[in-house]
Amino acid sequence: MSKRVAVKGTKTVTCRGGHWVTEAKEISANGQYDAAGNPCCPKVVCCRKWVPTCETKEIEVTTWKTECEQVPYTYTVRKCRPETRTRTVCVRKTRCEERTRNYCVTLHRCEERTRNYCVTKMVPETRTKTVCLHKSRCETRSRTVTVNRCVPETRTREVHFTVMVPQERTATETVCACDLVPETKTESYVVRVPKKVTKQVCVKVKKCVEEQVPASELGAGNGGCGNGCGKARKGCGLGCKKGC
Repeated sequence: MSKRVAVKGTKTVTCRGGHWVTEAKEISANGQYDAAGNPCCPKVVCCRKWVPTCETKEIEVTTWKTECEQVPYTYTVRKCRPETRTRTVCVRKTRCEERTRNYCVTLHRCEERTRNYCVTKMVPETRTKTVCLHKSRCETRSRTVTVNRCVPETRTREVHFTVMVPQERTATETVCACDLVPETKTESYVVRVPKKVTKQVCVKVKKCVEEQVPASELGAGNGGCGNGCGKARKGCGLGCKKGC
């Protein structure tokens, strides 16, 4: 874990300042003459001049430093283990089958029909119209134009500028780097696995049991066929020809 700590120190700073100075400057007449024809005297003009100064001071500076601290913590790791399971899947099979269906078929036949439609015809026609024509003629005109001419003039002025001197400085900075370290942990968890159980269930089943009955007990009054088959007239199943 990284945290920032304040560190106090000193720093050397260069302060730029200055002051104004009044200087007397003589300006020549540049060949000018007064009304009497005498050459003009030079003039003395007072000018203000800025004098820059440079001072060095030490000031207190607070810098922030990054420190690394180890803090233990607990985290949860999830592990997976392979397990084999079985399940029953329904499979759908297809079979070929031929089917017949009826559908309507539309047949086309050729037929001639007649219809009437309107036709527009263009007829040539001669018409006359009057058109106005504009004719131009040459004409000489004069106008007065004002022209500005530039006269060269030499002037002198003083410009004060400040030159910046590059300076190289070296600073040391601490960087906190974090590396990922793999760690193996063991975790227990519960998995529900399906289990097959066999149970016995009682089911009622109806079965047909064959039993032999003497023919004397089955008389004609009981609806027998009279041929000794021992069954009813309807459906004895032996192919009697006497109306069984």
